[in-house]
Parts: sequence; C-alpha cells; structure tokens
Amino acid sequence: MTILLSTLSTCLILMLIGTSPVLSLGMVGALSIIRFRAAVKDSRDAAFVFYAIAVGMTSAMGVFALALVGTLFIGATVVVFSFLKIGSKTYILTVKTCMSNPLIEEEIKKTTHNRYSAIAMSLKDGHDEKDMLIESVYEIGLKKGTGELCKRLLLIEGVESVNAIIREDI
Repeated sequence: MTILLSTLSTCLILMLIGTSPVLSLGMVGALSIIRFRAAVKDSRDAAFVFYAIAVGMTSAMGVFALALVGTLFIGATVVVFSFLKIGSKTYILTVKTCMSNPLIEEEIKKTTHNRYSAIAMSLKDGHDEKDMLIESVYEIGLKKGTGELCKRLLLIEGVESVNAIIREDI
C-alpha cells in the first residue's frame, strides 16, 4: 500500500507540474526545504506525509478540482486496501529462554519463510549459566495467526515463554 500511495501522490504532483520547467524547479525547491523534527520511521507514514504535501501544493496552486479528485481517489484506494488486508500481518514476537538455542531462529525462519528480523536482544545475567535469561524480539510476517508458531517454540528446550503482539498498520 505504501508503494501505491507514493505512486499516486507522485502522479498528483506531476499532473500539477505538467510541462512547466519553472513550476517544476519551484516544486523541487519547496520539497527540499521541508524538514522534520523527528525521523519518520514507518514508510507508510512517510507516504502519507508525501501525500499531504502533494495535496497542499495542488491546493496552493489553485487547482482545487485536481486536489479534490486526487484526495478522493487516493482515499478510496487506501480504504479499499485496508479492508482487503492483502498480504501478511506483522507481529512482534518475544521469546524468553534460559539458554541460547539455534532451533528457535530455525523454527521462526521456517514458519515465516524468511520474513523476519531480529530487532532486539537482552541478556539478564544470573549467578551461573543456568540462571542467564535471554530475551529476543523479532518482527515477523505471517498470513495466519501466531498460535502454531508459539506452540512449536514452547516445545523447544530452554524456551520459557513466547509472546506475540500484532502490529497494527494504518
């Protein structure tokens, strides 16, 4: 959906610019001035910001019909794709273990078909090696729920707990 939203926003800007080289240079200058206080971490957020800039520039140029049609078309596209929920859902998976075990990542890799990334790991040191607690956090993509994956991970030796949280996207 991010790619589609960026494409439609770019189309809106190019329809506004047309063949005017002066207007295109002005648009490049206007876009290069924009800065954000905080980094935009999610690509969808960046696409929505770009969309807002495109509609704002179109409105500022006085082409209200194009701004309205672009807003309605892009808005309808976002709503349709939100209802279809195409693709896999993104989950945050936390696995707590009392020892390092490569079978954990192998199981995640096999279940998610390589749609995962380790995003955090923390170690809690105990008095000896048996007391050490390892907490690994993964971002995974699955088409179905995480129930089966959690059950299989709990069967692996050393795994104490598994938590899965769905990451809601706009």
